[in-house]
Amino acid sequence: MKIRMLSIVALISMWLISACGGTSGDQQTLQAINAEGATAFFNVAASATVQMDRMQVTVEFMERESLRAEDARNSLIATLEERGIPINLAGVNLATPSLVPSTTPNAPTNPNAPISTEEVSPFTPTPTASIVGLTSLIMSTGVQQDNCPLNNTAQFSPSTPEIYITAVANSLPAGTLLASRWIRNNEELVVYDRTTESAIEQACIWFFVDQTDFLFENGVYSVILEVNGTREGEVTFTIAGDQ
Repeated sequence: MKIRMLSIVALISMWLISACGGTSGDQQTLQAINAEGATAFFNVAASATVQMDRMQVTVEFMERESLRAEDARNSLIATLEERGIPINLAGVNLATPSLVPSTTPNAPTNPNAPISTEEVSPFTPTPTASIVGLTSLIMSTGVQQDNCPLNNTAQFSPSTPEIYITAVANSLPAGTLLASRWIRNNEELVVYDRTTESAIEQACIWFFVDQTDFLFENGVYSVILEVNGTREGEVTFTIAGDQ
């Protein structure tokens, strides 16, 4: 009887020890669940960190590309401004309209198809205005066989034999009155005129003076050429030197 009681006490003691100091099945299950949850949490945190890193790299890349595009835009604007093309800062807006024709929605896609005259505006060239009158007034000491100037100069001496003024006559009909007025110190010294016998399309004409017309004194002179009483141009020349 005493031995049986000792066995019961031993069993009770082992159960109490197991209950107090051991780990039950429920506690082991809870610990396993907690460990699994912690692992999942760390996996999610690690994944989120990687995504954040990727997003940061993307943002930095976009910022660099934006700065690069801004630099390219500024360079383009500076180049256009150097070439004298006005720029609208709200956007690159060239004052000159585009020369590329806009296509119509129903334009034929066949390159060999005829183009409707209603879709293409005819180009009318601007006529070149013809020059009428006298151009290229030049002083010289003589003229060539074609009546154009020889030894062009605006500096003469008192001993110069003759002083010429030439010009190119353009589209002058027959009967045109040409005149030259020689002036010194606002004083008209001599006037020469003549009437064309035939039409002049484009050719040199000339007038000249010599020592018999007026004294070649040192000073500043001018010659005015006229066509039918209308002033066409004026040239200044100088006479200087020992007399």
